[in-house]
Amino acid sequence: MLTLPRTLSLTPAQFAEVCAANPEAVLELDALGHLVEMTPTGSASGARNQTLGALLWLAIEQSRLPLKLFDSSTGFLLPDGSVRSPDASVVRLERWQALSEAEREGFAPLCPDLVI
Repeated sequence: MLTLPRTLSLTPAQFAEVCAANPEAVLELDALGHLVEMTPTGSASGARNQTLGALLWLAIEQSRLPLKLFDSSTGFLLPDGSVRSPDASVVRLERWQALSEAEREGFAPLCPDLVI
């Protein structure tokens, strides 16, 4: 259980530390630096999300478009300082490859080209 004061404001780097220390927690960071606790999806939603991910992967593979697909546990550091994890997201491969190895390992500092 995680109880934090409402006034707590974290930087993206501090947020990464909190996530590393609490791997079981599913968290996002809003633009004001406040933690947002994500609740698990229901079984039906989880099944739909998995199907969606599989269909997106298949479409990218068959089209051979230079795209990189990410799942719902991927956090992106957005320009407003928030860290968000869409259900599924796609980034153009050239944008992904332009990131450093360190940026790829952490919360990629970019807004995906497609979010679901």
